[in-house]
Amino acid sequence: MDNDFEKGLQELEDLLEDAWNVAFLKNKMIVDGAKIGKCVSELRLRLPGEIKRARELIQNKDTMIQTAQEEAKQMLERAKKSADLINANARANAESLLERAKAQAEEMVNQQEILRVANERANAILEQARNDAINMRTATINYVENAMTESARSLQVSMNALEQARGSLHNNG
Repeated sequence: MDNDFEKGLQELEDLLEDAWNVAFLKNKMIVDGAKIGKCVSELRLRLPGEIKRARELIQNKDTMIQTAQEEAKQMLERAKKSADLINANARANAESLLERAKAQAEEMVNQQEILRVANERANAILEQARNDAINMRTATINYVENAMTESARSLQVSMNALEQARGSLHNNG
C-alpha cells in the first residue's frame, strides 16, 4: 500500500508540473480538474488504510521494543547463568589444581623425608662400618703383636735351649 499512496502523490505532482501557468497571475495554473479529482479521490480511499497501517506499525514498534527488551533480559539472564557456570567451573578447576599441587607438595615432602631418613641411615651405617674397621684393625694389630710377642718368646726359649745345647756340647767335649 505504501507504493500506491506514493504513486498517487507522484501523479498529483506530475499533474501540477504539466499544468499551464496563467498569464499575469503568479502561482495560478490551469489543470485538468477531472484528473486531479480522481487522484484526490484515490488518495482519500488510500489514506484510511495508510493511517491504519501507520498505527499498526506504531503498535508493532511498541511490541517489537517490548519483545526486544524481553529478549535482552533473557539474554542477560543466560549470560549471567553462563558466567556463573564458567565461574563455578573455574573455581572447581582451581580447587582441583590446588588439591593436586598440595598432594604433589606433600609427596615431595614425604620423598624428602624418606631421603633424609635414608641419608641418616646411610651415614649411621658408614659410621658403624668405620668403627668396625677401626676395631678390626685394632684387633688385628693386637693379634699380630701378641703372635709376634709369643713367637719372640718361643724363639727366645728356643735360643736359650740352643745356647744350653751348645754350652753342654762344649762342656761335654
